[in-house]
Order: sequence, then C-alpha cells, then structure tokens
Amino acid sequence: MTRVLLVTLAITLPAAAWAQGPCAARAEDPASFRPTPIESGRRVLHVGPDRELATPAAAARVARDGDAILIEAADYPDSRGVWPQNRLLIRGINGRPHLVAGETLAQGKAIWVINGDEVVIENVEFSGAKSASGNGAGIRAQGRRLTVRAGYFHDNDTGLLSDNDPRQEIAIEYSEFARNGHPDGKAHNLYIGSISRFEMRFSNSHGARNGHLLKSRAKQNLVAYNRLADVPPGPASYELDFPRSTDATVIGNLILQAEASPNGAILSYGAEDKGRAPEGRHESLLPHQSSELPRAHPVPQAHRDRRHPLLPLLHLRGDGASV
Repeated sequence: MTRVLLVTLAITLPAAAWAQGPCAARAEDPASFRPTPIESGRRVLHVGPDRELATPAAAARVARDGDAILIEAADYPDSRGVWPQNRLLIRGINGRPHLVAGETLAQGKAIWVINGDEVVIENVEFSGAKSASGNGAGIRAQGRRLTVRAGYFHDNDTGLLSDNDPRQEIAIEYSEFARNGHPDGKAHNLYIGSISRFEMRFSNSHGARNGHLLKSRAKQNLVAYNRLADVPPGPASYELDFPRSTDATVIGNLILQAEASPNGAILSYGAEDKGRAPEGRHESLLPHQSSELPRAHPVPQAHRDRRHPLLPLLHLRGDGASV
C-alpha cells in the first residue's frame, strides 16, 4: 500500500510580504547542526589553497575507502570531481568551502559525481552547474546511501540529482536549495529518482526557477520540518511533486506558494500513474502541515489518480475507504 502523510496549516499572506524575498533566517542553523564525529584511526586528508591537496578535485583522485576529507573554506573554481570511494566523510571547515562550476562538469553531469556507497557530505556549497541538456547538478548521487548535511546548492540546473537505483537511499538535513532550475521546467531544486528511500529534514528549498521545490519518485519519502517557499526569483511549479503513488510522509513543514505560481496546487501526487498499478503498499494518510498561500483560491493538493484521493486527517486504504 502507498501511504501519504500530509500535515498542513494554512496562513494567508499579503502580497507585499512576498516582495521581500526569502526569509533572512537560513534553515541550516549552525547551532542545530552537529558534525559527524571522526573516529580514531580514520585517515584524514586536509584540503586547502595552502595545502598539498590544494583542491577537492585533487583529494578525489587520491582518497581511499573510509577517509575523512576536511576542506578549508575558500572558493574552488572548476573543482569538479568523481568520488568512487565508499564510507567517505567530506566536510567543510573554518567556514563553508564554495565549489563553483566551470564550463565542464564531472562526466558532463555535476560538480561532484558521488559513485561510492555510504558517503556523508557536510557544510559544502555548490553553484553554477549548467549543461547543454539542462541537467547540470551540484551533486549527482549515484552510490548507495548518501547523506548531505548543512549543504548549500544554488544557481545550478538542479541542486541535487539522483539516479534510479532501487537500492539507493538519500538523506538531506540542515541544507538549503535556492534558485536552481532551467527554462524548460524539467530541472528542480531537488530531483530524486526511483530510489528506495528519500528523507529531507530541517532544510530550506526556495526560489526554484520554473521547476519544483522538490520532486521525488522514491518508494519511501519523509519530508519533515522544512521550509518550502515559492519566493523570488521563481516562480516554482509545484512545491512538492510525487509523480507516482509511492509512500510519502510530509509533516511539520512551512510551505509558501506565490500568487504567480503556474499551478494552483502546492502538492502533486500520483500524476504519472495513469492506470498503472501504484507503487509501494498503496495506503494513503493525511493529517496537518503548514502552508502560506497568498493566492485567492489555493488548492492544497492535486491528486490525479481519483481512486486514491489525499484527504486531510484521514487514513485511507487502496480502495479509498477510510480506516
């Protein structure tokens, strides 16, 4: 059964409030973020302009499974890299290192391509990834079990883009995604493919250009205690898009939709089912969430498979009966 849990509170804002742009407060509050401890005996590589490893790209070439890579805060232009190693911890220190895309992306895909499994990336900024296909990403996630904490992804085609590996899991915490997108509307702040599980907590996705603030085809989804804001430059398309009827828990978020949004709904669910059997256990659930909706007639959600509607405060089975 597919289960959807949606928690929403609606607040109307005057149009003038939206002209102020994104909130000054960032989702990745340093007081809340706790870096992952580095275990005793783990090899540590230091990266910085005055170090032997002057760039993250240099570290990617020499790292081994299980290493910790500590990157000094600085601007690193054209520091594209492919990380095939497993169990890496990559962390920005003494501020946040900023990786600025050059004309060429790693494997033509992203600033960083993560092929290794069980990788943790903390406190790193990615910007400027563009490609001819409109799919350039800050990070292209291709390994199993990636965790990103306190990251900042902005002004790319897509902030973070995953593969469609059914064994893959991705978790995002205390991170910010801003102003990512492409004129064709097919790139998004975050774009999660058909993976096993996706989690996003305590993060801020705002100002997507034409695409969605979050799009996920993961079989299981947890979107909890985030800020999802369709604010300038925008406009975003949907604030949340789950194209297949997969398991989704959306709880405790602040969701803002601009009056100029091309879609009247803040959430789209199951739009690609089109007669196909929904994925997952096929069970739907909706309790209370937070949305700020300045448009005259907002629609909390658009669910195109009418057999399995999303209804607040109801737990639904696959046949649509409440439980």
